[in-house]
Amino acid sequence: MRLPKDILSEIYIKPRIFLCEVDKERICQLETTNTNASLKFNSYSELSFDVGRTYNDFMTGETKPNPHYNKIEALRLIEVENVGYFEIQGPEITGNGIEEKKSITAYSLEYTLSQKYIENLIVNTGTIGSIEVTYAEEKGDINNIVPVTLYNPDVPELSLLHLVLKHVYGWKIGYVDKSLQTLSRQFDVDRESVYDFLI
Repeated sequence: MRLPKDILSEIYIKPRIFLCEVDKERICQLETTNTNASLKFNSYSELSFDVGRTYNDFMTGETKPNPHYNKIEALRLIEVENVGYFEIQGPEITGNGIEEKKSITAYSLEYTLSQKYIENLIVNTGTIGSIEVTYAEEKGDINNIVPVTLYNPDVPELSLLHLVLKHVYGWKIGYVDKSLQTLSRQFDVDRESVYDFLI
């Protein structure tokens, strides 16, 4: 990802930051200070910034209350334009009696998958309780056991991605390359986060 540059000065421009509802509907644009991002491609990314209870109106020069300050709370989303969405963790409030600010830490959305767990997932073991065996039993054809594959849009009950994501709010399956769809592996998971399982 490359930050946009001002054409004349060659200085990088901070992307716009929006406060959003959990369904990604924008509430407002935020004026932030001390904005830092640690963007990663092999783990979830981190964003931190501060937002004041008041702000200076550039047009009038007045100090005004931030109308959306109280809406900046845990689990709401932050959209960094052209970068992605981040989930707010518990904001830290600091002040000196005159000024107050919230210091925000937010993690990219895949972090939410580390808070959801897969429990008792048995796949492609060929034993009683294994998903493919249970599916064949339910269909009344125990002699025709079909393995669970990575992605099977025609039979979601035998699709690993469907099985793992069905209880995770806000996530859906996008494009899965055809060469990967029919891959089949054996799993016996007692309890593991969805994020760790997928990684």
